[in-house]
Amino acid sequence: MVAALQGSSDAEATALARRWGCGRLWRTTRRAAGALLEGDRRSAATALWARHLAPMRERTVLEWHLHRALAPAWGLPGPGGARGALASLGATSRPLPGEPASVKLRRSALALRQAGLPRSVHDLALEERDARGLLADRRVAPGGAGEAL
Repeated sequence: MVAALQGSSDAEATALARRWGCGRLWRTTRRAAGALLEGDRRSAATALWARHLAPMRERTVLEWHLHRALAPAWGLPGPGGARGALASLGATSRPLPGEPASVKLRRSALALRQAGLPRSVHDLALEERDARGLLADRRVAPGGAGEAL
């Protein structure tokens, strides 16, 4: 889209975004850029899901999950946005393919405890716990006592 806008006026860019079906997304992008780069009043986008941009910091675990859940509702029109947000929430709440529910619960509990930390710190903690076997399913394996499944 940016390449298509080289040398275009704001009105032309807005008309192009509408023709491509992304007028709402373009309006949000313009307002967020104005809030961050030109000191315009804070936009709803920067207040809700782009709070990390002005202080130039990484998103927290909570902000990352909120962004992932709300992005479809913010960017897609009408029912499509609501459906997309619900689908995103559903995907976030389900275990990964092949992952036991007990492991998903442990990952979720860690995410809640680390909600205010940068996402990269949380990801490192997950990797460390996984490497130490702390995320493994602890059910008793057939024929074994306390082996991870």
